[in-house]
Amino acid sequence: MSKLIASLLILVCIANVGLSQSRRRHKTDGLNKRTKPVRPTTNTIDSKSIVSLSFSHVTPDRNGGVWITGTAWALRGLEVNDRDGRTKAITIPGVWTVSEPYFVTADIGWMTDFRRLYRTVDRGNSWQRVVMADGAEVRCVHFSDVHNGWTGGWDGVIYHTTDAGQTWRKQKTNLDYEIQQIFFVDALHGWATAFVCYPDLRRMAALLRTSDGGARWEVLSNVEADSPSAVSSLDFVSANEGWAIDGRQNNIVHTVDGGKTWTIQQGRKDHGWNSVSFINSREGWAIGGDGITHTSDGGEKWDFQLDYNPGGENYFDTVAFTDAKHGWAIGATGALRTTDGGATWRRIPDDWKQTIPSFQMLLEESAAKGISK
Repeated sequence: MSKLIASLLILVCIANVGLSQSRRRHKTDGLNKRTKPVRPTTNTIDSKSIVSLSFSHVTPDRNGGVWITGTAWALRGLEVNDRDGRTKAITIPGVWTVSEPYFVTADIGWMTDFRRLYRTVDRGNSWQRVVMADGAEVRCVHFSDVHNGWTGGWDGVIYHTTDAGQTWRKQKTNLDYEIQQIFFVDALHGWATAFVCYPDLRRMAALLRTSDGGARWEVLSNVEADSPSAVSSLDFVSANEGWAIDGRQNNIVHTVDGGKTWTIQQGRKDHGWNSVSFINSREGWAIGGDGITHTSDGGEKWDFQLDYNPGGENYFDTVAFTDAKHGWAIGATGALRTTDGGATWRRIPDDWKQTIPSFQMLLEESAAKGISK
């Protein structure tokens, strides 16, 4: 047991490093072969451990609420559904963390564990692994509608489905980079961000665009990752207009030509923006180390709704709104929600923590199954 515990603690450290690389900081990622469904667990037990519960993403559940996802004790994927002021938490055995899920309907959704692709048809209550024909690993996924979806991973490869995930076809980007984010506004117009770190520690970031569903990917930029010309956390409202965070994480940037050029809308020297969320061409939010800011005029003016807190309480990684009133902001260890467009933000109660297995319980379960990380 002691060797297993030591191995798991090492895994925790590795997992935290991996999550921190995808998390921006204030300056002070075909149903060709079916596998056994992975069913979440909802045991009621107190959870106390030297390792933590950690959030990484928040996305709409297409039912008026959101899925807040991450990892529980670095042993299972964690999903917390929050809707109408009610929370439901589940953990997924066989999955150590849940990336940014994408639901195309209230029932049908897709997610990755930064390696493998999964699909649900029952509102996240069970997940079916999707194995790519060539066994490729993938880390991000996005669907423009029920039928058309894309997933990407390493070696600059993107896969596309037009039949709701029954089959996937490989699309080449001509960049040997890791695909970190894919975003489409319709079945034709989409963008992808890509990243690579070379042995000499040089880090490069690229932005790609397609206007034909990915048959051809155009490289719009390929620059050093911390360059002001690099962009991440994309959110587009049309084929031409979108917002992002620049490579230095100081600025909220805006494009009206599909990502060819970007202009700064909000930024100061010490800003640490992480994520943007727009519900239309006028209204959007951005979050990061400086708190939460909001615009109602397309970014011409931004007003703070929640200011930076030196203690780190107002540090957030991701923001998502389902409409003009209902929004969520999440950090690694907590989540806030608003029901009035951000005029007030309240922390989501931690009652859901009592409904998931404890670290010790999962550790003993792993030992019983002879699992050694």
